[in-house]
Amino acid sequence: CQTAVYMNWNWLWSFHGLTINNANVGIDMSALDGNGNQNVGSILLADSKLNNVKVGVLTNYNVNQNGTAGTLILDNVDATNNTPVMVKNARSGATILNGNANIASWSQGRAYTNSNGKAVQGTRAAVSKPAALTSGGKFATHTRPQYETVPASSFVSVKSKGAKGDGSTDDTAAIQAVFNSVSSGQIVYFDHGAYVITDTIKVPKNIKIVGEVWPLIMVGGSKFKDQNNPQPVWQVGQPGDVGTVEIQDLIFETLGPQPGAIIMEWNVAGASQAGAGLWDVHFRIGGTAGTQMQSDRCVKTPTVTTNPNPSCFGAFLLVHVTSSGSIYMENTWLWVADHELDLADHSQINIYNGRGLLVESTKGTWLWGTASEHNVLYNYAFNNAQNVYSNILQTETAYMQGNPDARVPYTSQSKYADPDW
Repeated sequence: CQTAVYMNWNWLWSFHGLTINNANVGIDMSALDGNGNQNVGSILLADSKLNNVKVGVLTNYNVNQNGTAGTLILDNVDATNNTPVMVKNARSGATILNGNANIASWSQGRAYTNSNGKAVQGTRAAVSKPAALTSGGKFATHTRPQYETVPASSFVSVKSKGAKGDGSTDDTAAIQAVFNSVSSGQIVYFDHGAYVITDTIKVPKNIKIVGEVWPLIMVGGSKFKDQNNPQPVWQVGQPGDVGTVEIQDLIFETLGPQPGAIIMEWNVAGASQAGAGLWDVHFRIGGTAGTQMQSDRCVKTPTVTTNPNPSCFGAFLLVHVTSSGSIYMENTWLWVADHELDLADHSQINIYNGRGLLVESTKGTWLWGTASEHNVLYNYAFNNAQNVYSNILQTETAYMQGNPDARVPYTSQSKYADPDW
């Protein structure tokens, strides 16, 4: 083909495990806007192979430019098979990086040491890749399960044990009954709906769960109200468990304020590499119908001194990967609403959610395309963690801070890696 991948515009994009054959250009990221500015923010190309490709990447980056547009990182790219030019400048036609070689690590963009940045374009020190995270020298992946060969009779609906999914009935016992009774080879199915749970759900160490168009798991009741005594809601395995867990297409949120809720506690370690994980599982706190935390009671008040409204407290912690666990996360969004989605005003709102993702695992953590936004104390925290790989992290601050500042809504607790100020 003429061009395998044409990238017209982006903020950031990650390509992993590509094989490009018989192309004039592998990736064209040289697009310009009407003022001659680069449209592409950044691209990462990792663990990939090019065969019979005249130019691997076409770019318009210039080390004398302002800003970071046109950032490119090559990591473990095999261009040994008749790919004579790896990186070429579209304007000048100059070869920036020769091909016909293995590219261990190369970058262009701005490199930072603390707050000091400088433009770079050249070879960089290769990132260490621990054996716990890699397979055959490449970062391990686990394609989202499709279950296309599994018969329909093997799917067990949570409604088979009486769950209603109507947004008001307490479905805790029904969901737990399904988890307790499901056998090997069966897959738990959440029909689309809103499932209220009011007590800790114990998820077995060997289980497969699929949702229909992102059903809602809504944390309600009185158990999860005390931020000084946080409790797990969706407890995946017990400490020390090893198994195979596959969960996909669910959304977790709170039904009103639940400031003592650890929405997901992940204890299980995969029986195989990347063998326990989440795919397209999201956490969404406030800002939507049914959450009882919308713009009609949690609107942002930037022009007056703001004292946190207890009715607008979300959860204590969204996801805790404990020291005994390992987790593979792909396309997972931890979003505390900063604006209204369903009411007509779409106003900015103040939702006070304690923490985003806390990782304390040493056995392997893969974060493929994750985001954690608008939490009070931290979006991501890695506490005594090892063997962690992240491929795209996206964060935004809690926009109401410092009115009030981060010390007000939640008390700092060292047990959960909170800042000590």
